[in-house]
Amino acid sequence: YSQDKNALHYASLLDSTNMRATLTKLASDEFEGRGAAEKGEELTINYLSEYLKNKSISAGNKGSYLQNIGAAVRTGGKKRFLFNNFDYVDDYSYDNAMPADSIVSADKVLFVGYGIYSSTYNDFADMDITDKVIMMIDDKPANRFGLEYAIKPSIDDYIKPKRPKAVIKVRTGFRSYSDYSYRRVIYKQDNKGANIPEVSVNERLANKILESTGKTIKQIAYEVEQTGTPPSVEINASLLFNGNNRYEDAKVNNVVAIIEGRDLKDEYVVVSAHHDHDGKQYNTIYNGADDNASGVSGVLEIATILAKAKKEGKGPRRTVIILFPAAEEKGLHGSKFYAENPIYPLDKTIACINLDMIGRIGNEYESKGNNYTYIVNHKQMSGNLVKLTELINSNSTQLTLDYKHTSPGDGNQYFSRSDQYNFAEKGVPSIMFTSGEHKDYHKSTDDTEFIDFDGMWKRTKLAFLLIWELANSNDVK
Repeated sequence: YSQDKNALHYASLLDSTNMRATLTKLASDEFEGRGAAEKGEELTINYLSEYLKNKSISAGNKGSYLQNIGAAVRTGGKKRFLFNNFDYVDDYSYDNAMPADSIVSADKVLFVGYGIYSSTYNDFADMDITDKVIMMIDDKPANRFGLEYAIKPSIDDYIKPKRPKAVIKVRTGFRSYSDYSYRRVIYKQDNKGANIPEVSVNERLANKILESTGKTIKQIAYEVEQTGTPPSVEINASLLFNGNNRYEDAKVNNVVAIIEGRDLKDEYVVVSAHHDHDGKQYNTIYNGADDNASGVSGVLEIATILAKAKKEGKGPRRTVIILFPAAEEKGLHGSKFYAENPIYPLDKTIACINLDMIGRIGNEYESKGNNYTYIVNHKQMSGNLVKLTELINSNSTQLTLDYKHTSPGDGNQYFSRSDQYNFAEKGVPSIMFTSGEHKDYHKSTDDTEFIDFDGMWKRTKLAFLLIWELANSNDVK
């Protein structure tokens, strides 16, 4: 890294006033928390598209700023759950992601406890679940015996490959359907072949199904906790159910723009920040000022200054992709879709720099000030990005660099919780800048009034200098 005068000049043009205006707009009640497939998302993608257009930053997807990621929203349908000919219509919620109605009937139910399998504990032992209706507690037991059920496996991991007819999940947290009903969005890329109906039942209905065993859900949970013994059993039961699972296509979009490079324009640097948050739940708006209006504001300002440099004949040698993924809060769906359906070849993409929550002073720094940033990386998946960041920082921004390293076996898995992960999974060296978690994380109180714009500007400047280096250096390995 050399003290590139152009880099330092353009970094000095980053304007915290612009970032404040952008963040304040996106985190206002007008945008209703920017929930995926909701009114707030449509407002958000329109705002971002217009912003980029007004700054003469080119659309990144064949003349469009949008990349539809393939989602659908549940709109209604028939609903019933007959057990021994009695309709328990208010005691279940049809919870699967099948974009079509289905009817399930059975004369037996296989109760498989918590639906856990491992070398020391297996709820599925001696049970053939193929083409059967299985019921399991949607929770995990207390780990008193050191058994391998501390982490519950995904249904996709073991159950779906065995092809049961349907999965009934016992959820003790809801009483009636009216308490549990919600507007469900599914993401088609995650549901290819997912044609196994799933329903959630409450404790009342689960106990009715278990009645012939003489036990209740609470009793079974207590026995597992005390003995560490799988409670699997086959129950004679007459079931017939179908659900409210009619879907319509939803407009859930990544926003993509490019600043085309010069002599190395067929190589790419991705700069990303997810544009969604938790939306409006009942009458409460989750504005997500830090998560992630802050990251979006930083990336927009970086894009603006890079476009200015290009206009003045000092633009990046490599093409910079400006990516605002959708539905990060729902499972990194937008970045996953881009990684699976890249607009620009991933084998020519040299790095992904992700900004996610850069606008607060995190819990661990409340008494230390804002002159820091966390670098979230994976030791095997981030290439030399950390070393390059450290070198740039020592020569310019001089922030305290703190780390949320991830390597196999780490419990928190910070690296896999934001959009850079899906690029890293495809072999693209990736890191994330963040100011860390705080008391308002994923709460309705994550508002603009608590943003530390000075610290946000500092992190954006370091990210800009790293992106400039990646976009312009001869050798970035």
